[in-house]
Amino acid sequence: MARVSVKKPLEFEEEQYLLEKLFLAFSSLGNWQEAEAFFLEFLTKEEIAMLAKRLELLKRIQGDERYKTIMRDLKVTAQTVSDARKKMKRADAYFERVLRKMMSLDRKLR
Repeated sequence: MARVSVKKPLEFEEEQYLLEKLFLAFSSLGNWQEAEAFFLEFLTKEEIAMLAKRLELLKRIQGDERYKTIMRDLKVTAQTVSDARKKMKRADAYFERVLRKMMSLDRKLR
């Protein structure tokens, strides 16, 4: 997929409009196969892996897993874990809902 330049940012309103459309489109996906097809088509494997790893990191923080275990398993630094923990403190209810869903999927998929 072609890269989009960040050197020429969009106007704030235009970016907000595009993000709103993106989130509405995601919310319309009916099942995981549709979501998978979308991600595989529009994101690189590295971008998908990065997103999955980031969500796993946040889920483990939510579960009070030890820093050292997270760092070892996910191959991230202490600073990365610390930064993610700070984001968790600012998280809202939707964020918590996604993480709870991930935790329940862990139990179902293993």
